[in-house]
Amino acid sequence: MAYYDGGYPGTSDLTCPNCGDRVAPDDLFCVNCGFDLSRTPVPIVPVNETCPYCGAVLDLNPGDRFCNNCGREVRQSGGFGNGHDYGWHPDDPLTPAMSYNVDIVMCIDATGSMKPIINTVKSNALSFYDDLTRRMQGRNNEKSKHINALRVKVIVFRDYLADGKDAMLATRFYRLPSEAAEFERVVQGITAKGGGDLPEDGLEALGYAIRSDWTREGDKRRHIIVVWTDDATHELGHGRSAENYPSAMARDFDELTEWWGYGQSGGLMDDNAKRLLIFAPDAPYWNVISSSWDDVMHFPSVAGQGLRELEYEEILDSIYNSL
Repeated sequence: MAYYDGGYPGTSDLTCPNCGDRVAPDDLFCVNCGFDLSRTPVPIVPVNETCPYCGAVLDLNPGDRFCNNCGREVRQSGGFGNGHDYGWHPDDPLTPAMSYNVDIVMCIDATGSMKPIINTVKSNALSFYDDLTRRMQGRNNEKSKHINALRVKVIVFRDYLADGKDAMLATRFYRLPSEAAEFERVVQGITAKGGGDLPEDGLEALGYAIRSDWTREGDKRRHIIVVWTDDATHELGHGRSAENYPSAMARDFDELTEWWGYGQSGGLMDDNAKRLLIFAPDAPYWNVISSSWDDVMHFPSVAGQGLRELEYEEILDSIYNSL
């Protein structure tokens, strides 16, 4: 029986079970060895697909029908004969018709004023994958949604004039859960210190986030920026005289707005994928962004009170509802 060793039905990723040579979906016989490909109905399944119920990577042999982790049926029988039924059907709820890829950039204010709540923010960041996975299972009569690939990046921001080289620290994207240990080491290393005056350089952090190397994979994507801060932000360029201020940063708030995109004018991010979630006081420039930029949700906070459970759940809800 022929089977897929990668790709989806309709591609040329089929191999002959007798000689291993490539065959086409409509072939009745292997052109290399002559094996009759139509004589045995076979189960067809993409390799490395994930279980739609528990999310585990399927490690199945040809003929297996059930998830090796949760035991639920994850594929049906098909074959090369009788109308060339390849096993997946458009109306089958198990059909992997859409792949959901999500990138999240967490911009975290790590100045001294965040000391009372930095551990809460770090805890939210570390539990984000598990909490989001739980939320994607749906509630009550909601449809369960499965994220095929999740990547998370962290940007720690402070104040360029007051904190020098420690003003802006950005990581690469970490794939979760496979790189969870590395991600945890980064988050646990964040300490609240410095900051100088009360406003911080949050707009520069937002600029770095917008220009991230966002995924282009998947049928449906979400590129999400989450900002956690307990204070207002300086105007863009406030710390430009600092030696380590980025030369390629947006010149001013207007250019940063162009980077994000507005109206019919597209920015640097995918307009259909971008979302900005702000947990910050109702203060400049966060309130300007929430009132004038598209695809923004602002959760106004009070300095020193941290991220309340209700607001954290709203962030998870907004991601679920956007997919």
